[in-house]
Amino acid sequence: MIGLPGNIEILAADIPARAQLIDQARSMIMGLTYLPQTAAAPADQRPFPESSLAPLLTVGFVRMAEASGWLPSSDPPSQSVREADEFRLAIYQTNADTPARDCSVLSGSRILTVRKGDRLRIAGGFVQVANLSDGPQQDQSVSYNPNRGNVLEIRSGEYQLSLDSVGINGVAQLCAS
Repeated sequence: MIGLPGNIEILAADIPARAQLIDQARSMIMGLTYLPQTAAAPADQRPFPESSLAPLLTVGFVRMAEASGWLPSSDPPSQSVREADEFRLAIYQTNADTPARDCSVLSGSRILTVRKGDRLRIAGGFVQVANLSDGPQQDQSVSYNPNRGNVLEIRSGEYQLSLDSVGINGVAQLCAS
């Protein structure tokens, strides 16, 4: 009982941050319904693979929920949400059928320019992918867990990316594809 007031204070301080995260996730999920890329994306694509957002949400579920009327109506997304969603839909996490080869540890940032059709093979720990195309983009950074798919396939556009090892679940590696 002695630690309870301190715990309540910590919880109360965390509530605005959690509410902001929930609002951000909601606007990004609803923003998908306004993008033509959503219709073209694979049904099993997870645009929010981070565990803090909606790691199991798939594009197929969003399309079905919208078609069934399950999603509430929403205003069109802001420009920043639209751009963040487009970036997330541009990267499809899937699995390669062959073993990883020629892997190198991601120590520090690895800057790469990628285009539609490019495939990045990842292994080891989580990989943080940030869009640097127009300077560092707020909300345009995504963490990928190689255990959920060891290939990041670029499905649209051209991007300058920064790849970093997050340090969760081991050291991330970039491999030949």
